[in-house]
Amino acid sequence: MPGYAGLPAAARYRTLFLSDLHLGAQGCHVEKILHFLQTHEAENIYLVGDIFDLGRRRPQFWSPRHDEILSLLKARQAAGMTLIRLPGNHDPCLAPQDTHPHSSLIPAHHDYVIHQAADKRRYLITHGHCCDFWLGRSHLMSRVGSYLEGRMRRCAARHHQPRQSGFVSGFVDAFNSLLTWGGLIEKRLVALARQHGVDGVVCGHLHRAALNHYQGTLYANCGDWISSMSALVEDHHGTLSLIDWCGAPLLQAAEPPVSVLAELEQPEERMA
Repeated sequence: MPGYAGLPAAARYRTLFLSDLHLGAQGCHVEKILHFLQTHEAENIYLVGDIFDLGRRRPQFWSPRHDEILSLLKARQAAGMTLIRLPGNHDPCLAPQDTHPHSSLIPAHHDYVIHQAADKRRYLITHGHCCDFWLGRSHLMSRVGSYLEGRMRRCAARHHQPRQSGFVSGFVDAFNSLLTWGGLIEKRLVALARQHGVDGVVCGHLHRAALNHYQGTLYANCGDWISSMSALVEDHHGTLSLIDWCGAPLLQAAEPPVSVLAELEQPEERMA
């Protein structure tokens, strides 16, 4: 199939995993999301939570480009692509069926699904907020966070800084790092994967792209489309890789190393 008008021929994968698009939020890089989807095709696409960030019924930051993204996904689904969306803590509703006029175009499924790769390995797919502390699981707190970030970006714009302000993005990244200090959420997600008897977990939520092994269990984080602009891809041999918005490779999954970090050799903390 030739590429879209003005674009190169699309790269083809078995599976694409994308998380934290935050469509409707002021910090969303909608042009890069659209470019990525136009130049990358797959048999399966998992939208791993926080695809929307819609605090109002009529979002302030919604453009025809946002509609193009939804139309492209729906067209490929109609052509036979498998499209699965999982709920995240910033999505309009945490229930499997939300009714927001935009997000209802791609209904959310259950909180997690199991994906079997081409090499027969099985992965737990979930957004990741289920392993937060109780305060982090609050949909209200997520809405408050989105509101404050939007106010910061509008303030930066009034001072003639770009809408995608590096200062604001850096502050948000630093705050997310503080909330995830010590890797406890990652360890909880790995423990959750082991409880399900699978080979690894694919998630988002933390806005930090990653592809690591914890004592033989794969931890893969898709990243986000506010800061990292990255996605996880599976080729037709089952190999997982992280790529950026224009398709450049970031990381590729390898076999678990013979020796692992000392902190990962310690017993996992029990799930709360």
